Amino acid sequence: MERAEFDKWKPKEVARLLAVVETERRYYQEIVASIPVGLLIVGPGLTAVSANRQFRARVGKKNEDILGKNLRELVDISGLESQVEQVVKASVAMPRQEMVWDERVLMVTVLPLRSWEEDSESEALIVFEDRAEAGAALTGEKKKALDVAESIEGMLWEVDYAAGAIAYASGGAEALFGYPAKRWMEDQAVWGLRVAQADRERVDAFYDSLGGSVGTVFSIEFAAQHAGGEVFWVRETVRVIRDEQGKPMRLAGFTVNITERREVEQQTSLSRKGEALQRLSAKLAHDLNNLLMIVSGYGEEMKNALPADHPLHRDMKEILGATERLYGITTQFQTYTRRPVVHPKITSVGAMLAQARPRMEQALRGAELKLEVAAGIAKARIDGDQMEEALVQLARRGAGAGSLNVRAENVLRGEAVAGQMPGAWVRLTLEYSAEADIIEMLEPWLALEEADREVELGVSAAYQIVRQSHGDLTVEGKHIHIYLPVVSEAELEAERAPVAAVAPEVAAEPEVQLETILVVEDEGGIRALVRKILKRQGYQVLEAASGDEALKVLAEDGHQVDLLLTDVMMPGMNGVELSQRALLTYGGLKVLFVSGYTDESVLEEGQFPPGTAFLQKPFTLGSLLGKVREVLDGGAARHAAS
Repeated sequence: MERAEFDKWKPKEVARLLAVVETERRYYQEIVASIPVGLLIVGPGLTAVSANRQFRARVGKKNEDILGKNLRELVDISGLESQVEQVVKASVAMPRQEMVWDERVLMVTVLPLRSWEEDSESEALIVFEDRAEAGAALTGEKKKALDVAESIEGMLWEVDYAAGAIAYASGGAEALFGYPAKRWMEDQAVWGLRVAQADRERVDAFYDSLGGSVGTVFSIEFAAQHAGGEVFWVRETVRVIRDEQGKPMRLAGFTVNITERREVEQQTSLSRKGEALQRLSAKLAHDLNNLLMIVSGYGEEMKNALPADHPLHRDMKEILGATERLYGITTQFQTYTRRPVVHPKITSVGAMLAQARPRMEQALRGAELKLEVAAGIAKARIDGDQMEEALVQLARRGAGAGSLNVRAENVLRGEAVAGQMPGAWVRLTLEYSAEADIIEMLEPWLALEEADREVELGVSAAYQIVRQSHGDLTVEGKHIHIYLPVVSEAELEAERAPVAAVAPEVAAEPEVQLETILVVEDEGGIRALVRKILKRQGYQVLEAASGDEALKVLAEDGHQVDLLLTDVMMPGMNGVELSQRALLTYGGLKVLFVSGYTDESVLEEGQFPPGTAFLQKPFTLGSLLGKVREVLDGGAARHAAS
């Protein structure tokens, strides 16, 4: 309509037109006022242009107190201002999303509008809905999802990627990090404070990389820090929400505490490393003892072949003594890596203490060591090397504590000890001169100073060694008493009975043909040595280098095997498995195990398969022959099982 035509209107027509416009305005105002959501229109400067009744009621202000005010003065919602600015500038609607205002969760939508005053300018319509009211339009499943989100152990969150602002944090935020959900949206610094200082650079790099990433879901684990200062581990899973051009708009994530899982993983890792160390120690000890067996066996052969007054006879004795000390070192090594297999034998307590003295003095770190051995001290049935290790551990706990007195004497006890009948014992008494917490000494320990830190056996393992020797360890004030089983006179007489000396090898075959022995040993040098000794003694000897080969020898016609002499640790089938399979066919077959070391629990004291025996490497040639004869004479003759 041209202005010239409008000038021709009569006053009554203009008044009628204005009345119609006013009626329409009031009609639409009433509609807007009755909508149960808050509406606010802001202009380019984010100043309020219009607000409906619901919004005025929410902020508690009159219309004249709202119009012209800046958005941040009217609405305290973190991140909203930057999003409204984006809508005004780009004229692109902001998707409906959850936001927190005065501790109430709202559904907020921002829509672009054309300015009423100036067509070239844009405005924004902000719609505020109570989530409870908005929930009436949600399905039951969505309501349930919202309830679950607030109840799970962890933090759900949303970040405006472009603005770098936290748009939402669930109630789990406070339980996890110690900062209330409202604080996350009010103070953007909290986002950085959630990460422990040591991991901040790595976490920042992770989130910076999301801008150019390809994909939707990413995750990171890092050291987090609670508001109270506690450091713990979390896993953060992030979903990247992109626009039509593929650029990140929002990040939706879930953060959960994984400290317990990390601790379990670390314990599992340490356990696996420990198991690997145990297997390695078993293999090293086995291989070393095999070599010691070859050296000591052939060395003993040479010594016996030399006259006692020969200059090399003394040299061979020194070599054999060195191999015995080397065996003691392998025993100590096994002590630090797993529960040792203790093999008690008749031992001079005085000689054992004298041998242990240098290591005990070293363990005391300058403290004085006094040893007192009573006259006529009885011999005990113990594993001398293991008992030495136990004494070293007990001495170490007295390091720097003045002095340690060790007294050995014969005693009588009226009560049963370690499951044995009352009677005579050898008692070792350790007295610490300085006050010491003896009870604390019964716990495994680590050296307190970092420079001296090393894994130690601990007094608890010393107690274990004593009990495996059928002894007892007790605590009385500043004293530790070790009771060791005394060797009976009958056992001493049997020990004194000499084993026939091994004569130099001769070409002639023995006149007497003894039993047939199958020797199973993967180490060729030991197998040849054992064959040589047994054949010279008159035994018929069959050989096998493995368990499978041994079963083939047993299955051959004409082989009446009386004794299976087998190493325990062999490639493929071990000696225990071999004996079990052999006894299925030959129920009366005698079995003698030999080994330098093994992690098979069946070789612990008293746990041998029925009808079998054990000989520890390295052994003397005389002890080998004695043990073979003992096993062969110890039961019924071999017979084939039906």
